[in-house]
Amino acid sequence: KPFVGIDLALNGETTKQVVMPGGATVRADVVWVNNLPNTLSNLVIQAKLSGVGLNPASVAVPNGFYRSADNTIIWDKQALPQFASLDPGASGTLQFSFAPFPLGSGGASLRNPSVTVSVTVSANRRGENNVPEEITSVVEKKAVFASDLILRSAAVYSIGPFQNSGSLPPKANKETTYTILWSLSNSSNAVSRARVSATLPPYVRFIGAAGGAPVTANPIGGTITWDVGSVPAGAGFSLPPKEAAFQVAFLPSVSQVGTTPILLNAPSVTGDDQFTGTQVLSGANATTIDTTTDPLYKGGEGVVVQ
Repeated sequence: KPFVGIDLALNGETTKQVVMPGGATVRADVVWVNNLPNTLSNLVIQAKLSGVGLNPASVAVPNGFYRSADNTIIWDKQALPQFASLDPGASGTLQFSFAPFPLGSGGASLRNPSVTVSVTVSANRRGENNVPEEITSVVEKKAVFASDLILRSAAVYSIGPFQNSGSLPPKANKETTYTILWSLSNSSNAVSRARVSATLPPYVRFIGAAGGAPVTANPIGGTITWDVGSVPAGAGFSLPPKEAAFQVAFLPSVSQVGTTPILLNAPSVTGDDQFTGTQVLSGANATTIDTTTDPLYKGGEGVVVQ
């Protein structure tokens, strides 16, 4: 065993690398123990943080000192008086937390964000010749952050690639068509095999997709699928977002008079994060007939009338 045992857990995991959701706060636990049959003095533990995306303002240390000049956390006898002298077998745990910058902050995006934590522990002991000597131990772990897939779903009437028809507000037993616009952004890591899916309510039918977009509909179950494929890092930020449009027809019932029915149930998007090697998942809210994003929208058009 090392003279001073040390271990580091990131969000409770002690593996060399931990995958975190994009922008998530990471809890770190430093576990130390005196493995010697002798008393140790002047224990000092330092945690050095480095990596693309570390937000220095996010670092929180309950009982140590964070030196922001070089992103190092220090625990010593000044912060913890018990570190002045440690009996054989003495042990303890220290905590701190950190987070990356928001992955899509300021209209920009990080690339492959990660934070490496290197923990060093040092202490003094009396050698066989009663001469003080310094002993050290080191452990290093890394947190990598998955990309954020951001899906937006909106219904419009007067704009888009389709000419829509029917009355606004929609009337019971009379069909009105709408255009559904999907936009997919990606914050930090390249994503492959991205796919968006959602289901249509039974009173809505799929008409077709625009511009040969890979959007298909399954008449059994009413599932709409958009095979997006690869989404580069920065799409929707420094690069154009991935976009698709399709047209649907809504036939309201008299039982829906006075309500704002859903045109498309909440869509979800999945993809493979090429940096972290994990699957990312996101979604958007259900899309209703209340076309507030349409530039010609007028109040009251999102309610079915007789």
